[in-house]
Amino acid sequence: MPLARPNRPLCNVANFVGSSRQFRELRARVEEEADAIQEFASKSGCEFAFIPPRAPGSLLLTAEELQTTLVAV
Repeated sequence: MPLARPNRPLCNVANFVGSSRQFRELRARVEEEADAIQEFASKSGCEFAFIPPRAPGSLLLTAEELQTTLVAV
């Protein structure tokens, strides 16, 4: 039996504020380490492929997949 959809989902704004702060910190750190990341990726044979923002389809990650990806970097 599928789970019922809530009529009024509740959000804790503090979660979004904290997440926003963490993403800003992550971005700053990635920018600081950009040369080292690029060198590591190059030596590892990693290729990045960027798609246009309005390209059809999307890549949606679960929270666990996103965490795994970020930890791997």
